[in-house]
This record gives sequence, C-alpha cells and structure tokens, in this order.
Amino acid sequence: MKVTGIIAEYNPFHRGHRYQIDYCREKLKSDYVIIAMSGDFVQRGAPALLPKHQRAEMALRCGADLVLELPVSVSTASAEGFAMGGVSMLDALHVVDTLCFGSEAGEISAMHDLAEVLTEEPDTYRSLLRNCLAQGMSFPAARNLALEEYDSAKRQRPAMDDKIDAHRSFRDAHRTLTEEQVKIETARCLGCGASVVDPNKCIGCGVCTTKCEFDAIHLHRELPECSRMVKAEDKMKAIFPYMLKREVKIRFGKKEK
Repeated sequence: MKVTGIIAEYNPFHRGHRYQIDYCREKLKSDYVIIAMSGDFVQRGAPALLPKHQRAEMALRCGADLVLELPVSVSTASAEGFAMGGVSMLDALHVVDTLCFGSEAGEISAMHDLAEVLTEEPDTYRSLLRNCLAQGMSFPAARNLALEEYDSAKRQRPAMDDKIDAHRSFRDAHRTLTEEQVKIETARCLGCGASVVDPNKCIGCGVCTTKCEFDAIHLHRELPECSRMVKAEDKMKAIFPYMLKREVKIRFGKKEK
C-alpha cells in the first residue's frame, strides 16, 4: 500500500491542484492521497477565500481520500513553520510514505542543497546575510541574495553504480566525479564573501571579478543586445566620438534662455 501526502492551502482549489492529485494516482501509483490543508486562515494571517469545509469537499470530490486541518498556528506561520507543521502532521499518521509537492525548479538535488544551507546556516552564509541586511534590505530579500551569492553554480553529483542496490547494501553506490565534473566543481563560486553584489545595483564595472583569487566570478550580460562592451585598451576609440559630439553640442548648440 502506498500513501501520498500533500500539504496545501487550496485558496482556492483549482485545476492545478486536481492535476497534482491525479498525478499521485497515475504517476506515483498511490493507493491513498491525504491532504494537510489550512483552515479558515492561511499564510500571513489572511482569511481564506472560501470556508474550509467547502475547500475540503472540493479536494475530496477531485480524488483526495482524507483532508486534515492544519492548526492555525501552522497555517499562518512563515514558509518554514508551515512546511514543518505540515510534514509533522503527516509523519505522525505513520502511514504516509511519500510527499508530493510542486516547485519552479523541479530539481530535487538543488532543493536538498538549499535546505542544507538554510538548516545548518554556515558561517559564510551568515556573513553574506549580515552584509545584505546592513545594506537596508528586507530579510526575505537579503536571504535570497545571500543564497544566490553563497552558491551561484550547481554542485556536481557523482553517478550511481547500478550494480549496487543502495537500499539493501551498505556499500557506497556513488561513483567518482568525472574529469569534466571536477573542473566544473573547482571553478564553482563558493560564496566566500570576498565580494557581495546586489544585482539590482550592479553597473557592470567588473570590480567584483578582481576580488576572487580563484577567478570564479565572471560577468555576463542577460540582454547583450541592449548594450555594447569594448576592451579597456580600446576605450578611447569608443568614448572619443561621443566626447567630440557632446563638446560640439555644448559649444555650438542653441541655449535656452
């Protein structure tokens, strides 16, 4: 028997939620689907659009087998408290063996890495967070930027040896990194704090790239068609025509009285 748990607000219940329940049935082959749902109040303390009983009925009519109400202290908590309360409730049932949830990235390994940083809070991450908060950012914005600066590249993960049953054997099924993975891993920015940049204030000066002794910081343009870059050695070739044009306009242009 396979039982899948879902933590949700259903504020309101829509087709995406129905798709998730159907996914549990069809793709995960779940025998039962249990929902841990917010009551009449949702995150940030806002009242739900519909009463909890109506939202629970919608879920049941669309394939859920059981809907449990989260305590108001959990349903109105921050993301960490909401997730912890929902997982704790489902775990206390001692029947749920799978969690189903959606994410924008869709990469479970990246989410594991992110959760590890937020749980352990390494000194480097704390330093980055303090620097961001000192700049006057709100805590959510500072945390997001600190996480981006802490680890801006994906970690390389070794392949698994199919000949070893990781669930029944004590042998390590992980293989070693390939030569290409080693090169990528060593070039990865570890977010040591040598340079902290707010992307909303970046002007592309390139000073941050000079701070890393391992050359792990690089500039790239998200919209290259909106700007033109030249080498420092050729800067006068690009600047001089504009300087001359401005000088002529200032000297001989009509001045408004």
